[in-house]
This record gives sequence, structure tokens and C-alpha cells, in this order.
Amino acid sequence: MELRIAHILSFLLHPLLIPTYAALLILNLPLFLSSTLSLEAKTWLVILVFVFTCILPTVIILVMYRFRLIDSPELDKSNQRTIPLIFTSLSYMGLLYILRGSGLPDYFLYLIYGALFTLLVGLLINLAFKISQHTLAWGALSGLFIGLAIHQELNMTIIICVTILISGLAGYSRLKLNAHTPPQVYLGFITGVTVTGVMMLTL
Repeated sequence: MELRIAHILSFLLHPLLIPTYAALLILNLPLFLSSTLSLEAKTWLVILVFVFTCILPTVIILVMYRFRLIDSPELDKSNQRTIPLIFTSLSYMGLLYILRGSGLPDYFLYLIYGALFTLLVGLLINLAFKISQHTLAWGALSGLFIGLAIHQELNMTIIICVTILISGLAGYSRLKLNAHTPPQVYLGFITGVTVTGVMMLTL
């Protein structure tokens, strides 16, 4: 039962889904963005984020698996993560290229920039040391909201606590599945929080 729960958590909390979750959350925050976009515009924006940050990277990974360039779609081996992460970064850059000229407020672009910077840092670390992409991504989301709360002087205590709690669940699932060791999980979270937190505070 515990393994089944861990598998479900690992899937639902997958790094490729986090930008979409974050977009849905940010679009409902009491910021300028949530009050100026229509429901239709928000829907299309979320779809766009989902396609570029989840669908396209997933297709790339599956194609690589189909042609036996990687052993598993889950990218269990550290040395097989580099190319998929590079392609994922390029997909994020493509999304940024589209959104930068759309007139969207900076609040939303911070999300994509934070995801991209965190992904690139994770890619560099992964060249020398296997790191948990799950806790890296959730740590990045926690850092984003911590930085946003400080930068915009917003009370986001509940959201921050929830994202940290979910980060813990993500880490638990990866440890339970023997996909990572505790240092890899902790390093992922600390790196994610640091990268996006510093990015937000230096804007």
C-alpha cells in the first residue's frame, strides 16, 4: 500500500506538472494579473504552459525511449538525464519567447524564469551528482512564493507552508521508491528554494 501511494504521489507531483500547477495558482492570486485577464485568456495561458512545460518534454522523453537512447522514461540514471533536460530547457525558452511579447505582467514571467533557471542549475549539478528533480522543482516553487511574498509584501504564509509540505511528500515518495538517497532529496529542495528565492529578491 505504501509503495502504491508513493507511486501515485510521484506521478501527481512530477516536476513536469509543477509549472502548470503554479500557473493555475498564480492566476488566482490577488495580483494584477488575476484581475485583468479574462477566464478565456487564463485558460489559454494555462494550456500554453502545459504544452511547453509538460507535453513537449514528455514527447521528447518518449521518443528517446522509443529509439533506446534512454533506458527508462523515468530517467532513473543520472547520465541519461542530460539530453532530456537540455531539450526541456529549450522548450521553456520557447515558451518565454512567446510570452515576453504578449504584454503579460512580470508576475507570471517570474514563474517561467524561475523554472528555467532552476532547471539549468539542476542540469549542471546533475553532471556531477544525481539530484532529485521532484524536490528541486517543488523547492523552486516554494522559493518563488517566498520571494514573491517578500518582494510584493504579500501574506502568503499558507501557500508557502503548503508548498513546503508538498515538497516533503515528493521527497518521501522518491525515497520510498528508492529513486534517490536523502542527500539527493535534500539537495534538490535546498537548490530549488535558493535559486528562485534569490532570483525574486534581486529583481
